[in-house]
Amino acid sequence: MKFSQFILSFMIASSAHADQQALRLAKYIGNLKMYDVTFALVDSKCSTSYSLTKKQIEEINKLTLEKTRVSYKKFNSIIGDPELTLEMAEESIQPLLDSNCNSKLLEYWYSKVSKDFDKNLSELRNEEPTSVQIK
Repeated sequence: MKFSQFILSFMIASSAHADQQALRLAKYIGNLKMYDVTFALVDSKCSTSYSLTKKQIEEINKLTLEKTRVSYKKFNSIIGDPELTLEMAEESIQPLLDSNCNSKLLEYWYSKVSKDFDKNLSELRNEEPTSVQIK
């Protein structure tokens, strides 16, 4: 499952000055927010424990601050769309819900999605900070 289309919901505050770096950062941070919401939603619907840990959230926040000069929460409040994020999360887990949270399907889903999460987090770690000011 890929959430790269999530970037379509983003708008950089000053698009005239938006650079590729800012767009990549928005993509990775937006994708991480999508995983954050999706994992929490699966936990609430299927009684799992996939939500991001406090340590993971702290790392994402630290990286977001380093790369964009705003917190993870602030970044998503400026750039993200909470309603769209939730709608996309609900849509993405519908097959899990349709299976009545089948444990084998959940394990398979999580093994695939957690790899994508790890890849996005790794990409965020490796990105350079943006010069675009996010307001």
